Amino acid sequence: MSSEALRGEQAPPQGLGLAGLVRPRIAALVAVETVAAFLLERPAAFGPLPWLLLGTLLVSAAGCALNHYLERDTDALMERTASRPLVTGAMSERAVLTFGLGALVAGLVVLWFGTNPLATGIEAGAAVLYLAIYTPLKRRTNTNTWVGAIPGALPVLAGGAAASGSVSTLALTVFALIFLWQLPHFFAIASMYRDQYQSGGLRMLSGDDPHDALLRWQLPIMVMSVLLVSVLPVLLGPAGTLYAVAAFAAGLVFLWSAFRFRAQADRDRARGVVLASVAYLPIVLAALVVDVTVLGTGDSQPAQGALIVTAWEQVDDGTGLPVLGELPEFTLTDQDGRAFTRADMAGERWVVDFIFSRCAAECVGMTESLVALQQEDLPARYLSVSVDGKDSSDDLNAYRDKWSAGDERWTLIGGEHDDVMWLSNEGFKLYAGTEQVEGMPSLFHSQRYALVDSAGRVRGYYPHDDAVAIEQLRTDLRALDAADG
Repeated sequence: MSSEALRGEQAPPQGLGLAGLVRPRIAALVAVETVAAFLLERPAAFGPLPWLLLGTLLVSAAGCALNHYLERDTDALMERTASRPLVTGAMSERAVLTFGLGALVAGLVVLWFGTNPLATGIEAGAAVLYLAIYTPLKRRTNTNTWVGAIPGALPVLAGGAAASGSVSTLALTVFALIFLWQLPHFFAIASMYRDQYQSGGLRMLSGDDPHDALLRWQLPIMVMSVLLVSVLPVLLGPAGTLYAVAAFAAGLVFLWSAFRFRAQADRDRARGVVLASVAYLPIVLAALVVDVTVLGTGDSQPAQGALIVTAWEQVDDGTGLPVLGELPEFTLTDQDGRAFTRADMAGERWVVDFIFSRCAAECVGMTESLVALQQEDLPARYLSVSVDGKDSSDDLNAYRDKWSAGDERWTLIGGEHDDVMWLSNEGFKLYAGTEQVEGMPSLFHSQRYALVDSAGRVRGYYPHDDAVAIEQLRTDLRALDAADG
């Protein structure tokens, strides 16, 4: 029997079903994921954030509405979905379809003009994957949950991309965390509503595993995988003690709920897993955002400089390297007191970093690595930009003499604080700024090198302490040299 027949001829007013159509709790979770990912990139400007949030909420509402439309007959067969507006008649099929398509188009337009093409493309891909692949799979295979977890986590990558124009290591880590978190969450829900999913004709693991024999041992393993991935923000550097403690404590409660289900697989303990998972995610995300963006207790450089850096501009120079940005016009002062501009970089390949002469922490390792590269006679010049407005030309000259005996291929420049911060954050996308450490202002800056080609375009980012990344820098330098002829 169709959902239209179940509703009868009299339909309540359309507006009464809107809240049920867009599913506010799901929209709120998606918004939290996206905003958290944006903030974790420590963006130099927050202008894209309201457009990111609006566009994401519209795409999320569209996904819910179109999913209701596609599953309207199935929803009518299950008690847990019987109150949805297409089943109750609060909204007509035409109204739901029109709303869904309109919200999807509006959301993508907002994202395109308010953020960037990469974030828009990720959100569009999530909608296609959710509606065109995951939704039909629910009737065909119990592995659909694994597929559905991908669009559920993709807003994280969109949020990071909106902030930085790339997909960073930290964004990928949070994507993996949320992808894995969804598995025990939704498998526990499927166990609770096993009979309803079967009556609706949906293929869930619980239907093919009627006594939860498989799920009993799978759930603890799934939660353990979540806990293992949650360690990565600490190991990779951006997060510190606050996040580590919060993730560990919330993870233990989550894991305890899974072992309770293993001991006795019933509806109440499945609900316990769901409740523990619902509490886990906001706690962990909030702790991560506070730790990375407010306290800065871990590596002060956010995960900028991606393991997978995606750009929407390519050049056909035979290198296969993306164009991640083009340097703006700027004027600073070099170690000899002369003006140094973008034009002084033309025609050469440059390896660039941001340091300051008084730094006794990460700058030491960065400079050691940079000097080691200079000694390899690679086809490049080297540029270090001081993020400390107090560094004079004499300070920079002394710094170069101390480390590299005045190597002419190495230029150090500095200038007014605001000018340097603008060049770092907006020009190179290597984030720098000032944060409070024990009540005192302290400089932070990227710990990655940027590779700039002879046309003044950024072609790659490389962590200074990652041997694999530095080897890739060597390879990319030689490729650019060959392309320049």
